[in-house]
Amino acid sequence: HGKSLLAECPAPKNLWSCFAQALKQEAPLVILGPMSAAARAILLRQLPATPPAGAALVLFTSGSTGQPKAVFHSEASLLASGEQLATGLGAPVSQISLLPPSGMAGIAFHFLLPLFSGKRILWWNHPLPNSAHELPAALAAAKADLLSLNPFLLEMILRNENFGSRQLDVVSLTAPLSLKLRGKFREVCPGFLREVYGMTEAAGPVLLQGQSLGVKAKLAKDGELMIHGAQMF
Repeated sequence: HGKSLLAECPAPKNLWSCFAQALKQEAPLVILGPMSAAARAILLRQLPATPPAGAALVLFTSGSTGQPKAVFHSEASLLASGEQLATGLGAPVSQISLLPPSGMAGIAFHFLLPLFSGKRILWWNHPLPNSAHELPAALAAAKADLLSLNPFLLEMILRNENFGSRQLDVVSLTAPLSLKLRGKFREVCPGFLREVYGMTEAAGPVLLQGQSLGVKAKLAKDGELMIHGAQMF
């Protein structure tokens, strides 16, 4: 699309080759999720004819206005976020992420975290509604010690009584966890449940358990969160 490369609904493992190709061609990588042709056209209209200098990744956000906007990240902002994420979460032996790789949270865990932690990631390519019962055995066989997902997916797999069969750290992103869901997790799983808040504009997670991963954050007078840091777009 013009001077940009489009990756539409990439599989997790394809993120690596997509980024490699974009860096090789010195072209911004535009990642799109599943959407209608009309929605796709609306988003692509937000792309300027000439991308900003240093742009490496482009995602779309509505911010607080409800209007789609293109968010441009440089290689430096992605590296800063990846380093902060790896420092905040440590170095898992291996991880499985159920997050869609077309959003910033998924990119952070499918690409940035394994890139900086140097550990392996296992791709879960099966639709979860049909495969949630297989996940505990897969986690055990892979000796995975980190699972990243969102509250909807966590609720889905907690319906499986075998989920808590081994020690496991779980990170939930993209939306707040309910007290009911937290309580259910404690009942069935001996692992540690952590909650991350992130933003597309910040190249991934910003707060882990309410603490900053490296971004400078403060509340404005109107109650909005003001953030500043090297990982910002």
